[in-house]
Amino acid sequence: MRHPGHPRLRADLHELINLIFEVAARGMGAYERLKRERGLLDFVDQEVLALRLLDRPDTLDMLRDQLDLVLVDEFQDTSPLQLAIFLKLAGVATRSVWVGDPKQAIFGFRGTDPALMDAAIESLVNPSRDPDLVAAAIDAVTSQSQVETLNTSYRSRPELVAITNAVFARAFSLHQGMPEARVRLRPDRHESPELGPAISHWPLLGSGRMSGATRAHAVAAGARALLDTGALIWDRHTRSQRPATFADVAILCRTNDQCRQVSEALGQLGIASVVARVGLLDSAEAQVLIAGLELWVDPRDRLGTGDDAKKDARSFASISTLNMR
Repeated sequence: MRHPGHPRLRADLHELINLIFEVAARGMGAYERLKRERGLLDFVDQEVLALRLLDRPDTLDMLRDQLDLVLVDEFQDTSPLQLAIFLKLAGVATRSVWVGDPKQAIFGFRGTDPALMDAAIESLVNPSRDPDLVAAAIDAVTSQSQVETLNTSYRSRPELVAITNAVFARAFSLHQGMPEARVRLRPDRHESPELGPAISHWPLLGSGRMSGATRAHAVAAGARALLDTGALIWDRHTRSQRPATFADVAILCRTNDQCRQVSEALGQLGIASVVARVGLLDSAEAQVLIAGLELWVDPRDRLGTGDDAKKDARSFASISTLNMR
């Protein structure tokens, strides 16, 4: 295969890459101008401005007198920008504690990198591998501390812990380079065998030929049949066993439409269910509330006094009047 080395192909690819970066730069520039014109800030702007504040000596002096402890939760979802902020805070606090689980990283689209956490842990175990950023984190946060692996599960049933260990330990080791010892958990929960199996499998025979509504009815019927057996659960509030109710059941679906179909199927069986409302912020009531909040934050905000907001306010007033009558 000599195609990758063809000079015209390489020239075309080079031009394409340059154009992509140029379009991205223009888009970011237009976005920045729009924010300035309308007096808006996004989440990254808030982080950048916070970091600038932490670069000021007077800010650090004030925080040094106020901060005894800095706690960082969900560290696996930390972006490099957020890590820089944490480092500044850790530098003025008496003590810092960072807790996270790279297996739960969910904000990769926002520039977060769970590898930062792995690198921080690795740097304590083997300091010769410190990347510059993580080395700074170690100097600021750990000083004399050591990484502690929380390897005991007090919440989950032992069977569930065993299943997750078997499924994820090898996968994270092979594909993420994470030592299995950091993935495996030890269950510390004793319970009665009367609770029944921790996990069950309900195969829907011929599901490939079923319509969405038919599958939804099968799921609803299965949920009802399960509770009709008198299945027991552990109530964490009363710390005792009790029969499960429909309030204890959560059904996960791939799409909002599937959620709606399952909810309708449950309703036909006389079972009440709750589905998250989609598009709530697009309703007239929510738009009026948002406009009011914008004016409260900044009375000069032109968006909060626009024609659309006034129209929504009139609609909301009509709705309220009808409801009152």
